[in-house]
Amino acid sequence: MKEKMPNKLVTKALFRDSHDFSSQWQGHKLGDKLDYGWEMSYWGSSCTSRLNFYVDAGVSKSKLGVGASTVSTSSATAKILAKCAMDNGFTGGMMIFNVTKDSTGYLQSIWKGVSAKPNCLK
Repeated sequence: MKEKMPNKLVTKALFRDSHDFSSQWQGHKLGDKLDYGWEMSYWGSSCTSRLNFYVDAGVSKSKLGVGASTVSTSSATAKILAKCAMDNGFTGGMMIFNVTKDSTGYLQSIWKGVSAKPNCLK
């Protein structure tokens, strides 16, 4: 896929699928082809318990991040997850789902410098 679309990122929401990353097909592993993946179970404040399965399967920490949802993850837990990811060398960023026009406070509780242009979040 990367050969056909070299300017596109190959990303995946990761959820109960770490076994897929251990498998090989024609000498290739899924983690080798993935640009980024974010673990999206939304519960628990330990990023390592959510991401180490993928590291153990050979996915680089630089490709991995953790996800949170404004609906089911408290902002306090999301902040803990962000710090956990940074402290443990997961540099794939953080994916926040269910962002709406009312999410600025949630995002600012995680990252102080976040701002939104008027009418950007609808």
